[in-house]
Amino acid sequence: MGLAAALDSLPNDRATQHAVREVLLALSRHPDQAVTARRVADLSGESEGLSRRVLDAFARCRVVTRDEEPDTFRYSPDRLTALDVDRFVRRVDARTGMLQDNVERFRERFGR
Repeated sequence: MGLAAALDSLPNDRATQHAVREVLLALSRHPDQAVTARRVADLSGESEGLSRRVLDAFARCRVVTRDEEPDTFRYSPDRLTALDVDRFVRRVDARTGMLQDNVERFRERFGR
């Protein structure tokens, strides 16, 4: 259980990884608050369907808890979860930075 299990249950493509990053950052800005999937989608800039899939995976793996109201989630991280989230966000940011650097070098070398 935890973030690693939630990530394993989601597709391992760049778009999903980016969506997970954005959802985690949105949740991190609102700890201990009850938020709906629609609110998380608005905060993260991702689609509601994708946000809901990510939140459902998080709920199954106990990264977030389901609130009493339907379709409402609460992110109350312990230290280990917060550390895992921070590591994941930094890893995605580093990967994105490397890809952008490679594209820039390619464009410099071969033109657009």
